[in-house]
Amino acid sequence: MIVLIGTLLLLPFFYYGYKEHQFSQSNKAKKETETGYYRKASFYAFPLLPIGWLLLEMSHRFFSLSFDTYRDLIWILILVSCIVYGCTLQYHRRKTTKNLS
Repeated sequence: MIVLIGTLLLLPFFYYGYKEHQFSQSNKAKKETETGYYRKASFYAFPLLPIGWLLLEMSHRFFSLSFDTYRDLIWILILVSCIVYGCTLQYHRRKTTKNLS
């Protein structure tokens, strides 16, 4: 079940990774106003990993997790953090584009 969830998360992970790479190579990314997007995205994405890890450790005290399950859950946390980062970047870029139009 956990492997299936991780597999399903790979598609949005690669999509948002591609979009972030595409944006970082563009001329728009070099402007000072555009670099604020990275700060906003980091504000939402980076706390997910430590909070998720804390919840995972707290739940591990109540029931035992095998090493494989623990490893898979950590990878899911990393994937979700990257997806939220890319999604937030894309959201703020679209929001700014709509406001300028």
